[in-house]
Formats: sequence, structure tokens, C-alpha cells
Amino acid sequence: MSAQAPAALELNLKPSARAHQLLFWIHIFPLALLPFAMQTGVLMLTVAAGVAGSWLWVRRHPAFGYGPKAIRRILAQADHRWAIETSAPKPVAAELLSSTYVHPLVLVLNFRVPSGQKRSRILLGDEVSPELLRKLRARLIADDGKSLEKSG
Repeated sequence: MSAQAPAALELNLKPSARAHQLLFWIHIFPLALLPFAMQTGVLMLTVAAGVAGSWLWVRRHPAFGYGPKAIRRILAQADHRWAIETSAPKPVAAELLSSTYVHPLVLVLNFRVPSGQKRSRILLGDEVSPELLRKLRARLIADDGKSLEKSG
């Protein structure tokens, strides 16, 4: 008895509000503790500016679904091929890299597009319905390395 091929899966992703909130608290916490860790002065202001700069850089990062380079749509085809869509209206073929990480709380999807560039998308659970996320997680786990042949 042969195993049945998995059905095609299409995910239309939205930006992650959960990631935005998590990143906010990851940046606020060190800022709140800074007065207890350092003396007031230029060094403390420099560290605070570094944390603020980090927040400005990651708060709208494409890996979390923001901006024109963000992956907005993922097509997992039945024959273990993948396609992704960013701001361009046409999906492009993509190779799912072995650096993809699957965990019950987070998925880190790493793709390589034909131009050689790497595209990543971090899914925390609020980007798509729980059922589609469960199907994607199951597809990634059951893939048996067919899509994860090359390391990124």
C-alpha cells in the first residue's frame, strides 16, 4: 500500500500582530531596566538609542509580514514543490531550505528563490487560520526531507 501524496496547500498570510507585540516587549523590557544597570550619561543614552534603533528596524521586518519583500502567499504543491508570492502579483518557484524550523509555537520558513536570494517568514499563529497552520506544520513534519534536500 503506497502512501497518498499530500494535497496542495495555499496560505494567504497577513502580517503578524503577535510578532509586533512580542518585539515591542522584547525592546521595552531592556529599556525599563537600563536605569538600574547603568549610570546616567552618554553611554546609557547610546545603549538606549541602540535599543530604539533595533525596534525601528525589526518592527516592520519582512520576516513578520511587513513591507514589499514580505512573503504574503505560500503554495505548497502536492509534488513537494513550493511557490511564494511577495508584493509581485505572480508566485515564483521557491526551494524550501533545510534551515526551516518547525515548533508548536513558531514556524520559521526559509526559502531560496531562483535569483538566489533567501526569503524568510516567521509564523507565530495569527497570520492564518489555525487549521491551515496545522496543515502546514503537518506537511513540513511529514515531508521526510523531500523538500529539505539542500541546506541554506
